[in-house]
Amino acid sequence: MKVLWVTGEYPPDVGGIATMAQQTLRALESRGVETHALICGRGDSDGLDGAITLTRRPILESIVENDAAAIARWVSFVRQLKLDTAADVYHVHPADPSVLVHLLTLSAHPAPTVVTFHQQMFSVLPGATPESLMGRLIAQAQVITAVSAASANEAIEALPGIADRILVIPNGIAVGKEPVLLPNSPEILAVGRLVPAKGFHDLIRSMSVVVASLPRAHLTIVGDGPEGLALRQLSDQLGLAESITFTGAATPDEVRTFMDSSAIVAIPSTFEGMPMVALEAAERGRAVVGSNVGGINEVVLDGATGVLVNRDEHFIENYAKALSGLLCEPVETARLGKAARERMESRQSVEHSAQLYEIVYRAVSREYPAPLVSVIMPTRNGARHVIEAIASVLAQTLGDLELIIVDDGSSDATLEVLSAVEDSRLVVVPQPHRGTGSTRNSGVAIARGEYIAHIDHDDVWPLHRLERLAAKLVTHPELDASFGAAVEFADPSAKGRFEVRTEPTITRFTTTGLIRAAFHRKVGPFHRLPFGDQVDWTMRALGHGMRYEECTDLVLRRRIHDSNMSHRNPQDKDLSKLRLLKRTLDQRKIRAADEA
Repeated sequence: MKVLWVTGEYPPDVGGIATMAQQTLRALESRGVETHALICGRGDSDGLDGAITLTRRPILESIVENDAAAIARWVSFVRQLKLDTAADVYHVHPADPSVLVHLLTLSAHPAPTVVTFHQQMFSVLPGATPESLMGRLIAQAQVITAVSAASANEAIEALPGIADRILVIPNGIAVGKEPVLLPNSPEILAVGRLVPAKGFHDLIRSMSVVVASLPRAHLTIVGDGPEGLALRQLSDQLGLAESITFTGAATPDEVRTFMDSSAIVAIPSTFEGMPMVALEAAERGRAVVGSNVGGINEVVLDGATGVLVNRDEHFIENYAKALSGLLCEPVETARLGKAARERMESRQSVEHSAQLYEIVYRAVSREYPAPLVSVIMPTRNGARHVIEAIASVLAQTLGDLELIIVDDGSSDATLEVLSAVEDSRLVVVPQPHRGTGSTRNSGVAIARGEYIAHIDHDDVWPLHRLERLAAKLVTHPELDASFGAAVEFADPSAKGRFEVRTEPTITRFTTTGLIRAAFHRKVGPFHRLPFGDQVDWTMRALGHGMRYEECTDLVLRRRIHDSNMSHRNPQDKDLSKLRLLKRTLDQRKIRAADEA
């Protein structure tokens, strides 16, 4: 497989996107993915980074200068580059307007587009109308990836329609040599662009409190940006010139050296997508004191790998307290850093990210034949039951399928259990916890089949389930879906008494149906409320005029046990029913108004 990676940054450029690009492409190459990086700015050169082909052109500068003649030359250049590269997938990282050249050259060598949302994009997403540059790119993308759950959720808030095309692939980092011991001196490090969102103003104010009790405490701020002068002036005004050092920008190797010389790493940002500096700190075995905001709190676990501080009116005071506390407790600081390193190695390595990107590339690429059916299974803490559910799918008499299991941030042994299953039809996609509806949507995003089926991780399919439902759709091409009957059974380990329906009941839930993929995507994503995602989807499908047929065949055995969400959270379930009813009535009013 060959991927053309379109980005605005790559080393020697300094920044998180540049570091992520280099490390991820190297990991992809090691997995056998042929990669070519088109870097759209800051130079004019061709070269190699190991096996990675690099093409750098000053495209961004021409766009910023509105040089029409130069832009036309670059469009012609990129058109020829696409022809020569003949990529199977375009992976676009739109952190600046240089993405224009990709859109203007789509016809040169048609191939699917994957788009990754980085932090820089979120200010423009609310204005991503269909006619805008970003809107056109999003419409073109077959799959969109976000670097954190917080980023994905924010993107969906701005653009709800992308929810079943987006999944989370966190940034990863290469694992290096074992970390060095913590220094004896109370050294704090902060790394990042000197911009307001990084919260460095608050960090400097916190340092004035830290130094009052720990005069030897020292902060090194690595990075440059438009806030540099203001930050230096604030440091001087607070009398911290001897306690704070500004180094300017630094290479990844230099940042690693700064990490090794520091006891803790400060990340006081107001918002983050997926901070590379937090991963770099973990890789060097350094505890982080961070803001408790999305992105950071997906990397740093409070009390386990670092300390998180809520961003409220007491932030500066509490942040200073957290910094001082770790500086005064080197044993605890070392423990947190060691745990951060161990977690990074198991869950946040660049190899983990590259594996997920390869899954996405295979899902969209035309190089690989698609199965007839894509089966989507969301799971969260399903180690006890998931193997039985998997076996019932893989044993189907209709075997032309893929089973996409999307793990919703399990904290038990689910991922370990899944790793022991050997079947080429199985695709495992670990995700941060976002809820069942979002988990189903992530599966839909990479589903390749002509038909889509759903199964929960604690349920079981009869042997002929897919064959019977598919027969309806094959013989009746006018149908959008077919549905069958379900029964319930009590799990032997269940405690207490539950109402169990043993009479087969025909329902139009997605877990009892087989749905044409084109119609599934026409109806749109599952909602993100705690309950009722299937009921809501079915109501919307009926509103879209779903043509379906029901059969009396048994297609689902639903397990009833202590951990069913409806049993654990009855009040939430009732509230969700009310929200769902209101949502349905609102949608009907909108449709009635449109038809009037």
